[in-house]
Amino acid sequence: MAANAIDEILRSPNDVDMQTVVVELARRVRFLEETENVKRFMSHFGRWLDRVELTCDTQDFSTLCAEKFAPDGYMDAFWGQWGPGAEDLTEKFLDFAKTSVNWAVHCYLHQEVDLNSDCTEAHFHAQEIVPMKGKMDETQTEGKFMWLFLENDSDLVKIDDGNGNLLWRMKRYGLREMKLVQQDDTQWVDIDINPESWMFKHPEHPQLRSHHNVMENVKPLHLHSGADVNTI
Repeated sequence: MAANAIDEILRSPNDVDMQTVVVELARRVRFLEETENVKRFMSHFGRWLDRVELTCDTQDFSTLCAEKFAPDGYMDAFWGQWGPGAEDLTEKFLDFAKTSVNWAVHCYLHQEVDLNSDCTEAHFHAQEIVPMKGKMDETQTEGKFMWLFLENDSDLVKIDDGNGNLLWRMKRYGLREMKLVQQDDTQWVDIDINPESWMFKHPEHPQLRSHHNVMENVKPLHLHSGADVNTI
């Protein structure tokens, strides 16, 4: 709730339509809670990726698919698509893990979450940083420590768990713009100036609003006649 709205309530509490205030505040709280729920989901999702790439265990990945992916969920990366569906996801992800990764830790920085009006769909964007130990003989990364710098650009949906509970699930796990640095590199890779990169995008730009609508669907507070308070 904007500070000027709070000041207005304190100045003229008898003039405020409290029912309207409560309804709008409930909408805002819902957006904030679901934003935090998406971030928590992504933290759990990242830890599951850590586990599966460490164990390369089929049952572990089956659990990841069942508990974190939507039934038609898939991975959408710069190297191609894995899925939709648990069978294709499992086969391709485990093949990658067995041949490429000894261990990895998935970290999401600069997180942004954008929700639709009823909080049933979400877009997640973050800088994904992955320290890892490699396992690829053909690329001479066997046993080497590496840093992966990626752009995570994912879509989530809420689905019914069968008991009437709507839970966040991964619809599309998107990865973009990978940079790789190895432990024995004497010079770090350059970062190209790419106008299409999220680095050069700003949420207030009119062409970029489609992924920055978290509060667009929350109407301004109308406390009483003449008062129109901006959204958070």
